[in-house]
Amino acid sequence: MILLDTNVCIRILRGRKDALEAFSANAGNVAVPFMALGELYYGAARSDDPKLGKSLVDSFAKILPVVHSSQETLARFGEEKAKLVAAGTPIEDADILIASIALVNGFQVATGNIRHFSRFEGLDLLVW
Repeated sequence: MILLDTNVCIRILRGRKDALEAFSANAGNVAVPFMALGELYYGAARSDDPKLGKSLVDSFAKILPVVHSSQETLARFGEEKAKLVAAGTPIEDADILIASIALVNGFQVATGNIRHFSRFEGLDLLVW
């Protein structure tokens, strides 16, 4: 399974050809983590047309499975965040949650943010 990072979801929703092609090529093997969906709704609420933005996110969420958290994921989140803080390289909690879901479940992460996600040992990244 491939988890979509928020920036990849945005590229897909904006119709970016490269992201749409990768998305189509992996149809049936793609999911959105709950945190990325929350970030998309946040962006929609802050957009120039919140009603339209919410409608787009709603439609996107209907075509993809949403991967939720678990106690194991949250425990991994705590471990990963502690490592990042100890190393002096903290990042946003949303990215740590997405990485933790992928690491616990053996999923890949499709992202354009290699700088953040490359900090997680063993995380299988795809650049979309």
